[in-house]
Amino acid sequence: MKLSALILSSAITFIFFSSAHAGGFQISSQSQKAASMGGSQTAMYSDAATVFYNPGGMVFIGKNTLSAGGFLLMPAVAYRSPLTGKVTQSDKVNIIPFYLGGSVMIGEKIAAGIMVNSPFGYATKWAHNWEGRYTFRSARLKTVFIQPTASVKISEKFGFGAGFVMAVANYKWNRAIGVASASATDGDVSADGKSFGYGFNAGLHFHANDKLDMALTYRSKVKLNFKNTDFSFSQIPSSLSSYYPSALKADATMPLPSVLSLAFAYKATDELTFHLETNLTGWSSFDSLNYSFEENYNYLDNEFKQTRKYRDVIAVRLGVQYAFTETLQGRAGVAYDQSPVKDNFITTDMPDADKYVFGLGLGYSWKSGFTLECSYQFETKRERQGQNSDTQLDGSYSSIMHGAGLGISYKF
Repeated sequence: MKLSALILSSAITFIFFSSAHAGGFQISSQSQKAASMGGSQTAMYSDAATVFYNPGGMVFIGKNTLSAGGFLLMPAVAYRSPLTGKVTQSDKVNIIPFYLGGSVMIGEKIAAGIMVNSPFGYATKWAHNWEGRYTFRSARLKTVFIQPTASVKISEKFGFGAGFVMAVANYKWNRAIGVASASATDGDVSADGKSFGYGFNAGLHFHANDKLDMALTYRSKVKLNFKNTDFSFSQIPSSLSSYYPSALKADATMPLPSVLSLAFAYKATDELTFHLETNLTGWSSFDSLNYSFEENYNYLDNEFKQTRKYRDVIAVRLGVQYAFTETLQGRAGVAYDQSPVKDNFITTDMPDADKYVFGLGLGYSWKSGFTLECSYQFETKRERQGQNSDTQLDGSYSSIMHGAGLGISYKF
């Protein structure tokens, strides 16, 4: 028990005294259980989501698993102009992340699994003629991660797992160009790029006893290379048609951050389990999104540069699960999630801020091995004011998000 106490002490120290500042466009909830518990599940190994959250815990499940589900996320953003005081609401847009995975036991000490999910993404849409149309009118990032993973039980208390990650992404956006003429007030530019990227994740699980489990995991940075992004220009006056041709190609790189997580689950009674988790997200790798245009058009490189200057951040998550009966479980959770966006680099496509996340959920299990789960999340971000160094657009932003999810799992 001395080892358990030492690790528990280290966990608490890391959570509350880390010097780092996950927000941004990371989607932390990749299962119904996690969504209802503030985005936390890393030290709990009950279903196929363990493949993603903690490969080291997969071997402790002891059975084969299958899981599938998804979420409907509904964000809303408001912008207040410092000049007029006018408040502009973003248009309605939905984000639909999903997950699909499974794991199999290979003997008593080895397990293998695969998870397909979407841990990063966002969508924003503003009115066509809104005040910040020269920054963004709309933007959407979609990602799909495919992660084959293996896990081995090193001893009765320790498990280690690792996996390869392949990422597929699509990033598209639209904004206005100031090209005032007799025929048109604004020009229009749209970009649409696709990318592949690679990475890995690894996890160490410590099953201290029947009450306490701990986990340390790392998901690597994934670099997305958007080769031959399609740029299309329209409503351009003839005098500028050679400067902004109707179609161009450009390359860009977008890094998705690493995530270091430390978590523990404590089973206070047969019915009640607490879960505490912290995530350190390496957003500082995202300095800027630089487009490199094809030959003879590199003068556009600076015009469409997106400076980000993100910083590393930390999130703290607390969840609780209570078994009302042998078949019905209730869950709740809360999280504080820091934003990587600095005041002078707020962008209208992703005007992020520190946020609080609240979750609720239920799970119902059948003796056949099936479990049906649902979740609800509410996210609120503090209002913040700042100016973008690229566009000089000043203003204050506030946002909320509602999310609902449904999933099914099977253990056999």
